[in-house]
Amino acid sequence: MATSANSVFQPHFPTQLDENSVRSTAFFVFLTAVIGILMQHWLVLLFLAYEFLGRLVYGPGISLQSFLARQLIVRPFLKGPRPTPGSPKRFAQFVGTVFSVGALIALVTGHILLSQSLLGILVFFSFLEFSVGFCAACFMFAQAIRLGWVSAEHCEACVVRYDIPRGFDPGI
Repeated sequence: MATSANSVFQPHFPTQLDENSVRSTAFFVFLTAVIGILMQHWLVLLFLAYEFLGRLVYGPGISLQSFLARQLIVRPFLKGPRPTPGSPKRFAQFVGTVFSVGALIALVTGHILLSQSLLGILVFFSFLEFSVGFCAACFMFAQAIRLGWVSAEHCEACVVRYDIPRGFDPGI
Protein backbone atom coordinates (compact mmCIF):
# COMPACT_ATOMS: atom_id res chain seq x y z
CA MET A 1 0.00 0.00 0.00
CA ALA A 2 1.58 3.25 -1.15
CA THR A 3 1.14 6.40 0.88
CA SER A 4 1.24 9.90 -0.48
CA ALA A 5 3.98 12.17 0.86
CA ASN A 6 1.49 15.04 0.83
CA SER A 7 -1.32 13.27 2.70
CA VAL A 8 -3.19 15.54 5.09
CA PHE A 9 -3.27 12.68 7.61
CA GLN A 10 0.50 12.29 7.72
CA PRO A 11 1.85 14.08 10.81
CA HIS A 12 3.74 17.16 9.64
CA PHE A 13 4.10 20.63 11.07
CA PRO A 14 5.41 23.26 8.63
CA THR A 15 8.71 25.03 9.29
CA GLN A 16 7.13 28.33 8.19
CA LEU A 17 3.61 29.61 8.77
CA ASP A 18 1.72 32.68 7.64
CA GLU A 19 1.51 35.16 10.53
CA ASN A 20 -1.80 36.51 9.19
CA SER A 21 -3.35 33.03 9.30
CA VAL A 22 -1.94 32.35 12.78
CA ARG A 23 -3.37 35.56 14.20
CA SER A 24 -6.72 35.00 12.48
CA THR A 25 -6.87 31.45 13.86
CA ALA A 26 -6.22 32.89 17.32
CA PHE A 27 -9.39 34.94 16.86
CA PHE A 28 -11.40 31.74 16.36
CA VAL A 29 -9.68 30.16 19.38
CA PHE A 30 -10.71 33.23 21.38
CA LEU A 31 -14.35 32.89 20.26
CA THR A 32 -14.45 29.15 20.96
CA ALA A 33 -12.94 29.58 24.43
CA VAL A 34 -15.42 32.35 25.28
CA ILE A 35 -18.28 30.12 24.12
CA GLY A 36 -16.80 27.33 26.25
CA ILE A 37 -16.81 29.56 29.32
CA LEU A 38 -20.38 30.70 28.73
CA MET A 39 -21.95 27.39 27.70
CA GLN A 40 -19.95 25.03 29.91
CA HIS A 41 -20.64 22.17 27.50
CA TRP A 42 -18.17 19.36 27.03
CA LEU A 43 -18.66 19.28 23.23
CA VAL A 44 -17.34 22.83 22.87
CA LEU A 45 -14.27 21.94 24.91
CA LEU A 46 -13.82 18.68 23.01
CA PHE A 47 -13.84 20.66 19.76
CA LEU A 48 -11.27 23.11 21.16
CA ALA A 49 -9.03 20.28 22.38
CA TYR A 50 -9.34 18.53 18.99
CA GLU A 51 -8.37 21.74 17.20
CA PHE A 52 -5.24 22.27 19.29
CA LEU A 53 -4.21 18.62 19.16
CA GLY A 54 -4.85 18.44 15.42
CA ARG A 55 -2.75 21.54 14.74
CA LEU A 56 -0.02 20.24 17.06
CA VAL A 57 0.31 16.92 15.26
CA TYR A 58 -0.79 17.66 11.70
CA GLY A 59 -0.30 21.40 11.35
CA PRO A 60 -2.97 23.90 10.30
CA GLY A 61 -4.09 21.85 7.27
CA ILE A 62 -6.49 19.70 9.34
CA SER A 63 -7.95 22.50 11.46
CA LEU A 64 -11.44 23.89 10.86
CA GLN A 65 -10.50 27.08 12.73
CA SER A 66 -7.44 27.59 10.50
CA PHE A 67 -9.54 26.95 7.39
CA LEU A 68 -12.15 29.50 8.49
CA ALA A 69 -9.42 32.00 9.37
CA ARG A 70 -7.89 31.72 5.90
CA GLN A 71 -11.21 31.85 4.06
CA LEU A 72 -13.07 34.49 6.10
CA ILE A 73 -10.32 36.82 7.29
CA VAL A 74 -6.98 36.38 5.52
CA ARG A 75 -8.09 36.14 1.89
CA PRO A 76 -10.72 38.90 1.90
CA PHE A 77 -9.02 41.44 4.17
CA LEU A 78 -5.28 40.91 4.51
CA LYS A 79 -2.47 41.31 2.05
CA GLY A 80 0.14 38.72 1.12
CA PRO A 81 1.63 36.17 3.49
CA ARG A 82 3.96 37.16 6.31
CA PRO A 83 6.21 34.19 7.08
CA THR A 84 6.90 33.28 10.68
CA PRO A 85 8.88 30.34 12.14
CA GLY A 86 6.85 27.20 12.78
CA SER A 87 8.66 25.76 15.82
CA PRO A 88 7.46 28.33 18.39
CA LYS A 89 3.93 28.16 16.96
CA ARG A 90 4.01 24.38 17.39
CA PHE A 91 5.03 24.90 21.02
CA ALA A 92 2.08 27.29 21.34
CA GLN A 93 -0.20 24.53 20.01
CA PHE A 94 1.22 22.20 22.65
CA VAL A 95 0.48 24.73 25.41
CA GLY A 96 -3.02 25.25 24.02
CA THR A 97 -3.54 21.48 23.94
CA VAL A 98 -2.55 21.19 27.61
CA PHE A 99 -4.93 23.98 28.65
CA SER A 100 -7.87 22.85 26.50
CA VAL A 101 -7.57 19.18 27.47
CA GLY A 102 -7.19 20.25 31.09
CA ALA A 103 -10.34 22.39 30.82
CA LEU A 104 -12.22 19.47 29.23
CA ILE A 105 -11.15 17.04 31.95
CA ALA A 106 -12.00 19.58 34.67
CA LEU A 107 -15.45 20.16 33.20
CA VAL A 108 -16.23 16.46 32.79
CA THR A 109 -15.13 15.75 36.38
CA GLY A 110 -17.30 18.56 37.74
CA HIS A 111 -14.61 21.17 38.44
CA ILE A 112 -16.39 24.02 36.67
CA LEU A 113 -14.34 26.86 38.15
CA LEU A 114 -11.05 25.18 37.20
CA SER A 115 -12.36 24.58 33.68
CA GLN A 116 -13.44 28.21 33.32
CA SER A 117 -10.10 29.42 34.71
CA LEU A 118 -8.13 27.37 32.17
CA LEU A 119 -10.37 28.64 29.38
CA GLY A 120 -9.95 32.19 30.70
CA ILE A 121 -6.19 31.83 30.31
CA LEU A 122 -6.73 30.69 26.71
CA VAL A 123 -9.06 33.66 26.13
CA PHE A 124 -6.48 36.11 27.46
CA PHE A 125 -3.52 34.77 25.48
CA SER A 126 -5.45 34.20 22.25
CA PHE A 127 -6.68 37.80 22.55
CA LEU A 128 -3.07 38.99 22.83
CA GLU A 129 -2.13 36.92 19.79
CA PHE A 130 -4.86 38.10 17.45
CA SER A 131 -5.06 41.72 18.65
CA VAL A 132 -1.41 42.78 19.00
CA GLY A 133 0.48 39.77 17.68
CA PHE A 134 2.10 38.76 20.96
CA CYS A 135 2.44 34.99 21.29
CA ALA A 136 3.33 34.26 24.93
CA ALA A 137 4.25 30.64 24.18
CA CYS A 138 6.52 31.80 21.34
CA PHE A 139 8.17 34.21 23.75
CA MET A 140 8.68 31.39 26.26
CA PHE A 141 10.10 29.20 23.48
CA ALA A 142 12.62 31.90 22.55
CA GLN A 143 13.66 32.30 26.18
CA ALA A 144 14.11 28.51 26.46
CA ILE A 145 16.48 28.74 23.49
CA ARG A 146 18.35 31.64 25.09
CA LEU A 147 18.72 29.65 28.32
CA GLY A 148 19.96 26.59 26.44
CA TRP A 149 16.95 24.42 27.31
CA VAL A 150 16.04 24.10 23.62
CA SER A 151 18.58 23.85 20.82
CA ALA A 152 18.93 27.01 18.75
CA GLU A 153 18.77 24.76 15.67
CA HIS A 154 14.99 24.65 16.15
CA CYS A 155 14.62 28.34 15.47
CA GLU A 156 17.50 30.77 15.08
CA ALA A 157 15.06 33.53 14.11
CA CYS A 158 13.12 33.10 17.38
CA VAL A 159 15.97 34.34 19.54
CA VAL A 160 16.25 37.55 17.54
CA ARG A 161 12.52 37.99 17.04
CA TYR A 162 11.64 37.78 20.73
CA ASP A 163 14.80 39.36 22.07
CA ILE A 164 14.13 40.90 25.51
CA PRO A 165 16.39 43.99 25.24
CA ARG A 166 14.83 45.04 21.96
CA GLY A 167 11.39 45.16 23.52
CA PHE A 168 7.94 44.25 22.33
CA ASP A 169 7.19 44.84 18.68
CA PRO A 170 3.45 44.58 17.86
CA GLY A 171 4.26 44.69 14.14
CA ILE A 172 5.64 41.15 14.25
